[in-house]
Parts: sequence; C-alpha cells; structure tokens
Amino acid sequence: IGSSTYKRNNVYKHLVERFEKANERTYFIKDVNADFKLQFEAYCLAKNYAHNTIARTVKFIKTLCYHARNNGIDTHFQLDAIAPKLEKTDKVFLNLDEIKKIEDSNIEPEYLVNARDWLLISCETGQRVSDFLRFTKEMIRYENGKPLIEFTQVKTGKIMTVPLSKKVLEILKKRKGN
Repeated sequence: IGSSTYKRNNVYKHLVERFEKANERTYFIKDVNADFKLQFEAYCLAKNYAHNTIARTVKFIKTLCYHARNNGIDTHFQLDAIAPKLEKTDKVFLNLDEIKKIEDSNIEPEYLVNARDWLLISCETGQRVSDFLRFTKEMIRYENGKPLIEFTQVKTGKIMTVPLSKKVLEILKKRKGN
C-alpha cells in the first residue's frame, strides 16, 4: 500500500482504539455486528465526527473483517448486513472571481504570499496537493516553445504532462524559477 493509505489506515485504527477505551473493552473480528456498528456510530457522532468519516471507517472495518474471514477467522453472521452509507456532499471549488480575488489580495508576511502562490499554482494545474507540492523547476520542459511540467502522480503512478499557464509562469519568474 502507499504511504497515504498507510497513514489513513492508522487514523482508522486509532479511532477504533479510542472507541474501545471509551467502552472499556476490546473488540474482536467476531464482535463486528449490527450492534457494534450502532455503538460505534453513536460514539463517533458524540465526538462530532462527520457522517462520511464514520461511514468510511465502518467500511474499512468491514474490509478487515472480510480479509480475516478469507483467512479462516470466524466473523459474525451479521457482517454482510452492515451497510455504511455515504451522504452526498456538495463539491467545493473556487470560481474564477474568487481565484482573481486571491491573486489580487495584498497580503503580508512572505509566508502567506508563498502560500497564496502555491494555491494559485494548484488552481492553475488542477493537481492534488500530494503532487503539486512536489513540483520542482527540474520537472519543467519545453515542447515547441511551450512550457510543460511533467511528473508522476503519487496516488495513481500515472505520468502527467501539464501545460503551464501565464499565471504560473509569472509566479515562477517572481521566484526566479523556484
């Protein structure tokens, strides 16, 4: 698994450990049933976890239980009936006017200007934070006089080539290519 998957799985693990501590008991694979799900959801809601975070964690627990079952460990007969449901959420994005306001904002100190520049690069390239924060000037190449940035996406392993916009080039010029 990738490092981000490993980190996310540790987050799930620690949440289950806090749940066990709050209930003063250890849960085993065979204990994952409808009652476990209800108790776990109630605990998470009381701790102000988002519904979709709870659902993803329950789904992760089910996946572990299925893996255990496939390796000969007994599971509860209700396991298959546990059905975490994700809620539909609105997509959050910045429109062109909002991006322009960010671009034109007069901010200090330098670390905030730097953060703004990274945000603008993110908006212009449309890449995940795990990818665009790794961008270096060595990744830039020119094809027919047009600047491109070429990199391998962390999540997918896919090689990407993205044209650099005038805004990104202005930021790079301001920062001497870095």
